[in-house]
Amino acid sequence: MSRFDGETVVEAGNATHTQLFNIVAGAWDDELLDIFVLSATPLPRVVASNGPFTVVRGLPPLRDGGSVGAVLADSHADLFAHGALAPASAKATQGTTLSKGDVVVMDNLSKRTVE
Repeated sequence: MSRFDGETVVEAGNATHTQLFNIVAGAWDDELLDIFVLSATPLPRVVASNGPFTVVRGLPPLRDGGSVGAVLADSHADLFAHGALAPASAKATQGTTLSKGDVVVMDNLSKRTVE
């Protein structure tokens, strides 16, 4: 996202991949940061999957002023693309390059949002 306007933000689902994001609090986890002797200062601002995000500036061939409406990473986008939209629906992926194994993604937090 920083390539769009310079501000570094991360979508909440992607933030969870760091293992430093507290999904209940919707924030970087101070206790985990302390354990790993890390500061929250350089970490990006966390936003919900549907934003708010920035507008595009200076990134040809994209039009300046165009808005970014949503951001989803691989497994989260797969969940959406395969129609797993209802609470407790799931999608299984086998043998992905990144996970080197099997992954099951499930919508079990349908009533929680990260603001």
